[in-house]
Amino acid sequence: MPPSDSAAPGPAPGPASGPASGPASAAASVDRLAAVLAAARRGPGPSAEELAEVLWLARHLGQRSAPGEPPAPRTEDAPRDAPPPAPPPPPPEAPHPPAPPPTGRVPLHLPPAPPRDSAPAARPGGGAPLRVPVPPMLPHPLALQRALRPLGLRVPAPDRRVLDEGATAHRIAALGAHPRVWLPVLRPADERWLRLCLVYDDGPTMPMWRPLVRELHTALAQSGLFRTVELHRAAPDGTVPARAAEVPATGRTAALVVSDCMGPQWRPGPAGRRWRRTLSRWAARLPLAVLQPLPERLWPTTAFPGAPGLLSAPHAAAPSALLDFAPYDAPGAAPAGAVPVPVLEVAPAWLSHWAALVADAGRRRLPGAAAWLGAPTEDAPPREDVTLLSPEELVLRFRSTASPRRSASPVTSPSANPTCP
Repeated sequence: MPPSDSAAPGPAPGPASGPASGPASAAASVDRLAAVLAAARRGPGPSAEELAEVLWLARHLGQRSAPGEPPAPRTEDAPRDAPPPAPPPPPPEAPHPPAPPPTGRVPLHLPPAPPRDSAPAARPGGGAPLRVPVPPMLPHPLALQRALRPLGLRVPAPDRRVLDEGATAHRIAALGAHPRVWLPVLRPADERWLRLCLVYDDGPTMPMWRPLVRELHTALAQSGLFRTVELHRAAPDGTVPARAAEVPATGRTAALVVSDCMGPQWRPGPAGRRWRRTLSRWAARLPLAVLQPLPERLWPTTAFPGAPGLLSAPHAAAPSALLDFAPYDAPGAAPAGAVPVPVLEVAPAWLSHWAALVADAGRRRLPGAAAWLGAPTEDAPPREDVTLLSPEELVLRFRSTASPRRSASPVTSPSANPTCP
């Protein structure tokens, strides 16, 4: 039975819709892009590979974000129900540069005194102790070492021998003996001429000169001019170590005493008698000199004042008891039983003259200073008691001996180490 006209007609044919229209539209867009590129280059159109690269680049250029912003997520990669991305954290703040010190100086002050009712360990106030560098007391150690060069002689050692290769070879060639009966030729070894004993005074007025003693001992030991440099202590009671007291009279030892000559062993009394016996023993056996840290203008105030004059020695390394001394002020006969002992400032010029005197063998008259070492007398004139002087007399006494710069400045002394906050 043929179908009737009332049957429902089927769908009419038309243009493709839905997914079928997507590729056609994309192809048309690609064709238009190819035509535009061909017109721009005025030649054949781009190849398929060139078109793919242009489209890929255009896709990624469209997703570029502004400078300093994070890149936006791709739409096809991010889920539709995902929460929006969290905002980026703010950039950290730049640290503020430390403020420079205003002047670069730190104030110094003495620590405050503790209250009378507090314990000695409790100190109010803050601050940290500060170690302040001090200048050396021996400003020119190299100049001092050069001044002592005349004492750096080398002499044959009395107790050591070494092989003399030249003399041994000459003896073998001259005798022509069999190697089994070759005999070596020995000669005395060379060594430094003098051994130096550096004796420092340990009296109550010498603590301020301890750095000078250390620097002087270091400079003498490092000079290489002496066989040995020994450091010995002279106690305030006039005693010294046994090794320093019993020095052999071999002409191979010299002694330097570092002292301001103000201690009790330099005064009349038991300590003074003991100390002067030791000095007399040294002066009779070896070259002896006193290194005075005080300047020459203050020597008259000490118990062993040296006077300028001319010194001469009969032979090298002559003991001080054999020296001839002629003072400039009173060129007369020496006091009975007195021995001249050279007194030196700690300066290269003074040590140079003493070194030339010790090494000289021709009785040259050399400038210097010496003090007379004799038997101590108990009836020596009493010294002035400064505790009985008035303040005006004390100031005048100080100004008579102090330098102009020192007398113009206030006389103060720190009672503690400085501290800084």
